[in-house]
Amino acid sequence: MFRPTALAAALAPALLLATTAAAQCQFTGIAVQSYGTFCNTGPTGCCAIVSSPTTLSFGLDVTSCALAVEVNALEGCCGVAVLARVVAFGSSQAAVPVPQFGPGCTLWVQPVEFRDQGSALAQIPLPPTLPPGIQFFAQAGALILNPFPAPNLVVTLSHGQAVTLQ
Repeated sequence: MFRPTALAAALAPALLLATTAAAQCQFTGIAVQSYGTFCNTGPTGCCAIVSSPTTLSFGLDVTSCALAVEVNALEGCCGVAVLARVVAFGSSQAAVPVPQFGPGCTLWVQPVEFRDQGSALAQIPLPPTLPPGIQFFAQAGALILNPFPAPNLVVTLSHGQAVTLQ
């Protein structure tokens, strides 16, 4: 049978404090600024995908030290379904035309990683090695199935976002 020694009993509060300190997040806030234009070209039909831009938003959960990423796209109206959501993360801004998605569509980040979003809301754990003040750029895209007037696939892109973790 284990019996705590006086030394173990004395160290327990210090170990608890060290564990709590290690679990603290190095970030206290987030600043987000939009740039560029969104791209929601495609069939308008009865659901008017064009009038419902895909949006990208961020939040910071300091309790779990995670970045909350939300990609909202038109879904559920008249059978419209989002087949895929993706977020492009990059270290710099860009302005790369992507006319295959529609006239005027632009990729606003120099991507270093494309991340499948899976669902509208996801959390990305932030490594403790990231320094406060780090800035990155992001843009969301959605592949939407529009059943009217005929089955059509529509690609939509959000504005670019400049994100600074403080």
